[in-house]
Amino acid sequence: MTVDQSQKPPRERSAGIVLPMVLVFVLVFAAIAMIGVRASRSGQALVLMQQQDIAAERALMTTESRTLFLWLTAQPLLGGITLSEDAKFNALSLQDGLKAPSDDSNFWSARGGMRLDSTGIVVRYQDTGGLISLNSNIEPEIRVLLEAFDQSGNDAARLEARLLDYTDANNNRRFLGAEAPAYRLLNRPAPSQSPLRSAMEAQNILGWDEVPVLWHNERLITVTTTDTRSIGLVTGLIAPEVRALLTDKVIEEELNESDTMFGRRQASPTARARFSFYAPVTGPSGARLIERIIEVERRAIAPDRPFYRFFIGERRQPQDYNDASTITEPLIPSGT
Repeated sequence: MTVDQSQKPPRERSAGIVLPMVLVFVLVFAAIAMIGVRASRSGQALVLMQQQDIAAERALMTTESRTLFLWLTAQPLLGGITLSEDAKFNALSLQDGLKAPSDDSNFWSARGGMRLDSTGIVVRYQDTGGLISLNSNIEPEIRVLLEAFDQSGNDAARLEARLLDYTDANNNRRFLGAEAPAYRLLNRPAPSQSPLRSAMEAQNILGWDEVPVLWHNERLITVTTTDTRSIGLVTGLIAPEVRALLTDKVIEEELNESDTMFGRRQASPTARARFSFYAPVTGPSGARLIERIIEVERRAIAPDRPFYRFFIGERRQPQDYNDASTITEPLIPSGT
């Protein structure tokens, strides 16, 4: 005999949906709990990453302070400086050049020499005299740089002219160059009419931002500086990246023939240096490397501020970008 459900009391009719409702409640509660656990884990990972970044920043500040003190007080030698505390400063070393002993473990090469600090940070020292200056008044260097980046003929001449028009103090347009009216037509910021403050500022120059090879992996930064020097590339201090970009023929023939000023072949350190810091960081997202680049310039005529610091850039690389385990020379030699 079939029982009509409509004839059952209301309490009995609703009893059949109690179990499904309980299951739905359990599923919803479980989903909310899982979301909460994931959010908690993400928050913990974020806090841990921030703590590790803070610790890395402290280590970077410590290593940078040690590096600047060593560089400002070290004895300059041909090709670099000596970190020995027994070395007495000789002002003539900046002019005549003192040779470093062949077995001097305290010698720090200004051609990309690396040292390991007790903080675990690797420091790379490169004299800016070995980098091509974007603010140099020696035009052949700019032309050689552009040609090395596969820019030739009118393309190289146009980029060179626009760079010089952007940085000079007058409004006279060079052939193939561009002054303020050309920038206004394209709704671009007008030229600064002053030296570049960083290599990345060259992206504001008409045409320079349209050459991807200059900006791929920040290649332009690695081979150039914005040092406003009056001499050309110091071939005795040339950076490994510059030598790899240019050929020996270009370095020895074209650059040396373009300028005969004293000091081009000298390897005496200049008053400005570039330091790259590689700080390893291990976090929830895996091992990574913080790379920070600065430049420091001596200002002997300003006793209240004997040096200026210029921030060049910072980026994060995979851990194996620069293996610190291969660097054994300490930043601060024992006994110093």
